[in-house]
Amino acid sequence: MWDDVVVQRLGLAMLVLAIGGLLTFITMIINGVVPLNAGPQTMETATVLSQEQRAGERHNADTWAGLILAYINADRLTEARQELMAAQAATLDHGYEYSILYAEGRLLIAEERYDEALQVFRDVEAKTNAAFVAELERGGEKNWALSSGPPENYYNALLGMIHIYLIQDQKQEVLDLMDKYLAGNPYSGGILIDRGNLKLAMGDFEGAKSDFESALQYLPDSQEALDGLEKAEGSTQ
Repeated sequence: MWDDVVVQRLGLAMLVLAIGGLLTFITMIINGVVPLNAGPQTMETATVLSQEQRAGERHNADTWAGLILAYINADRLTEARQELMAAQAATLDHGYEYSILYAEGRLLIAEERYDEALQVFRDVEAKTNAAFVAELERGGEKNWALSSGPPENYYNALLGMIHIYLIQDQKQEVLDLMDKYLAGNPYSGGILIDRGNLKLAMGDFEGAKSDFESALQYLPDSQEALDGLEKAEGSTQ
């Protein structure tokens, strides 16, 4: 068969095409057009994909809020706003006023609309606290307020406000909110370090020393806490 000139030419043409296709594919890989890894390329992308899969029919407020937050963390703010508007227009299960409201506050921060975000976080704080108090007063068995304390979004709202007040350099407001947060989360080494640094900046060296010492009980290898403790001790001598 290969003695036939036509077959030889067809075979040569197919070989040239194969080599050309392979070279094109290699070039696309080098240029990043075709990734070697077919999976998510960043942690943010992986989180978005995971939340999109979990969202499903988007009937659960917490799951829907998780998707909105994933879009925010991936800097996909247009999609986050679209999902938020859809969630606000939907009839959702219990928790809408907490989870979706918190996601709205986070989106407003990403959009640098800080005053609006503050109001939303205050609303989340008030509503979650009211739900907590009502559950405590109800008493009885299977009382979530007695077993687990205030809802997670209560503390998330406090962190949201702390974030904004730090941006606005309102130190006393930050300190008050950190005190409130640590009252319910006394083992949070990261916030203890943050409060220690804030107290250093405000001239409360004894208070800063105490916070850094507490933080080191939970984060014994924290260089930031060790450095902060050294500064606080040096300032009190």
